This record gives sequence, structure tokens and C-alpha cells, in this order.
Amino acid sequence: CSSIYEDMKDLYAFSPNGEKVISVHGGKEIQEVNGKHVFVPGEPDSSVEVINKQLQKIQTVLFCGTPCGFNNAVWVNNDSFVVVGEEMILDVEDTNYNGERATLYIVDLTTQKIEYYIGPATSQ
Repeated sequence: CSSIYEDMKDLYAFSPNGEKVISVHGGKEIQEVNGKHVFVPGEPDSSVEVINKQLQKIQTVLFCGTPCGFNNAVWVNNDSFVVVGEEMILDVEDTNYNGERATLYIVDLTTQKIEYYIGPATSQ
């Protein structure tokens, strides 16, 4: 398991104390290609997972369906982190695409609270 993290350390965000790892690649399968571990898109749904290396536990903290995704994460401290992503802007019936907007989530694992912010439309 630790070899996967090391092989793809540029795709994970490690907590300052190194005990936890954030993956913004939930919903993607890990495969070995040419001796390297890589993410292979699978489901259209996305999730953000916190992996506790010491306890060997995975906790899904964010989940979204097809019209959204997660791009990156950065730790604020050992128990809080920020995730950035995007979501499609759809009409009320979810049928007409009206552009995209940036999303930002602030996750606190201690209080189990998530703050959610959306930006203005970025394209149409």
C-alpha cells in the first residue's frame, strides 16, 4: 500500500505529520502500467477520500455525480484541508448546459464540518 502512495506522491496530498493522505481521485481505478501505478477513469462519479495510513482506514468525505468533479487538495493542518473542483451549471430540469463554475470545500475532520463555496460561471 505505501508503495502506491510513493509511486504517485504527486497525485496525493499528505498531511503535515504524514499520517493521512487525501485522494481526489475516488471513482478511478488504480492499475499498474509499465511498472508504475496510475489512475484509470472508471465511474463518472467522483469522491474525495482521506486515507489514514496508521489505522488503514479510508473515509469518503466528499462525493458528487456526473456534473461535477474534484481537482486538487491541500492540507491546512493535520485535521483540516481545502479541496478545489468544478461543477456544471445546468437548468432546473438538468438538461441544458450553461457553463461551469469553480467550487471550493473546506473540510475539518475534527468537527466533521464542511464549508462549500461556489464561484461565478467560468464559461458558457
